[in-house]
Amino acid sequence: MKKLWLLGLVTSLSISVATGCSSDSDDTSGNETGDGDGDGDGDGDGDGDGDGDGDGDGDGDGDGDGDGDGDGDGDGDCFPMIVGDAAANTLSTTATADAGIVGNCELDFSLGVTGGELCVVDNGDDTAGFMIVDLELEDVPPTVCALLVSVELAIQNFVLSNSGPDFQVQIPLAGGAMTGIQMIQATGDLIVDGGAPAPFDFPGLLPEGTVTYVPNVSVGVTWNDTTSEVVNEVIPAGDSVPVDVTFKLTGLEGSINFEK
Repeated sequence: MKKLWLLGLVTSLSISVATGCSSDSDDTSGNETGDGDGDGDGDGDGDGDGDGDGDGDGDGDGDGDGDGDGDGDGDGDCFPMIVGDAAANTLSTTATADAGIVGNCELDFSLGVTGGELCVVDNGDDTAGFMIVDLELEDVPPTVCALLVSVELAIQNFVLSNSGPDFQVQIPLAGGAMTGIQMIQATGDLIVDGGAPAPFDFPGLLPEGTVTYVPNVSVGVTWNDTTSEVVNEVIPAGDSVPVDVTFKLTGLEGSINFEK
């Protein structure tokens, strides 16, 4: 009889302890969830963020990096391929070469985009950060610039790359107008009168534009700016031009579209 009574007591205690440890439904704060994982969010995955994916960062993609694209690298939703060809992704700008008393010229450049990468990162509040990682541009063919003497200018290996903080430009998550100007570095080779390529490395700024964005599918940018200075740099005197030349790229118009 005593053994049966002790067995009953032990069984009763075991059931009580097991029940008390597995349930989160008796929280006096009013946050009881009853899902049994002990984190209080009600989704049963134990990470405490309430989205049910188990990664704890709250973006719902399950990779734990918080950027929402599911690849785990934390760099945002990135698009490394242009849609179509360079002809369908062409940007227009005005180049000015000012050599003071030697003269100046103004040239209209069409810059076909051949590659690059664009990224968007979800801020979690219906806004997003936007960044052009880089844009690879078609070569600019030899173009005559009539200074005191006419010179022929060409650009090869032309690339625009981000040089500022990542995602310094902000946009609505659903797409829309940019807020903020992106710092860039313009690099390439300048060729004067068919001579040897002279590497250049100029700082610049991309003006504000409008972004279209479909998460994990595509991102596009349209600029309609005729006044902002993209590049403003002094090129030291050389063999073809005996004085310093101030080289400017002014305005940016056109659209580019990238996809996965």
